[in-house]
Amino acid sequence: MLKSIYSLFGDLKKYGLKATYKHAFLIYFTKMHDLRKEKYITLYWLDVEKKYNKFNTDQIKNILKKKYEDLIGYSLNYENPKTFTEKIQYMKIYDSTRQKTVLADKYKVRNWIEDKVGKEHLIPLIGVWDRFDDIDFSQLPNSFCLKTNHGSGMNMIVKNKNEIDLKEVKTLFDWWMKRPFWVYTIEPHYKEIPRRIIAEEYIEELDGGLYDYKFHCFHGKPVFIQCIGDRNLEKHTGYQKNYDIDWNELDWIFEDYPSFPYSVPKPNCLSEMLFIAERLSSEFDYVRVDLYEVRGKVYFGEMTFTPGSGNYPYKGTWTREKDEVLGKLI
Repeated sequence: MLKSIYSLFGDLKKYGLKATYKHAFLIYFTKMHDLRKEKYITLYWLDVEKKYNKFNTDQIKNILKKKYEDLIGYSLNYENPKTFTEKIQYMKIYDSTRQKTVLADKYKVRNWIEDKVGKEHLIPLIGVWDRFDDIDFSQLPNSFCLKTNHGSGMNMIVKNKNEIDLKEVKTLFDWWMKRPFWVYTIEPHYKEIPRRIIAEEYIEELDGGLYDYKFHCFHGKPVFIQCIGDRNLEKHTGYQKNYDIDWNELDWIFEDYPSFPYSVPKPNCLSEMLFIAERLSSEFDYVRVDLYEVRGKVYFGEMTFTPGSGNYPYKGTWTREKDEVLGKLI
């Protein structure tokens, strides 16, 4: 409670009364899965975006620095960044390229993936639209995945389209399409993505029950694999473990999810996954390439240039020392 009140006073000082009111409504008067929550999340961040758009680079750097110090507990050094998390913050400011914007776009990235590794590694696309009202649901299959292309966490798995409330779904996607995802953690390469809604083929195994293999690649070489699984997508829970490229378990994780209570079996397609990750990461100092293995086939998930927004607080096995080791690779 005290933390929430402190946050509201901070909002009042930084963003003004209008944004603070919306944040207060969000905290105290909405439920976790209430449509009002999505409304007030969007309205709040739209107000914050208006402020951010007036800031110069030094002001944005100071906001990132304050966020980093609050979460990590160390001062952020832009002049001589040494750790992985520091360098992610540095890259947000100085390496937020047009190419990264294209590859963070869940729609546009598909052409690049097809050229690099082949269309067979893409989850089949059903349709793409600029507005929810343009979707003709009568032409869609019974099951599909509907998502926005300009951020994460804004997606819906539809197992039976006859059971959904189209009015509620429209309200949800209308708010998501207005939401400035880049503002929440200040990841500028998401800012200029033209917002669209896409529908992809429903693959049952991807519905939270499949291992998500995240290949952390440095200068075009996969160095370690973060495996996340046993997810509950609604409650945002799951487990993880890190492995080297020979599938030997490492002694640390980022601690944003707890460790699996068992050893994750080596994927059958690991060699193919490593080849794909290397091919997709070859142009970058650092990128995380997310892949899936479904019935003997490798599917592309996404390219992530700023995982966790570079804000992984030190706890458990994730330490300052581990952060420095990864930092040396960039």
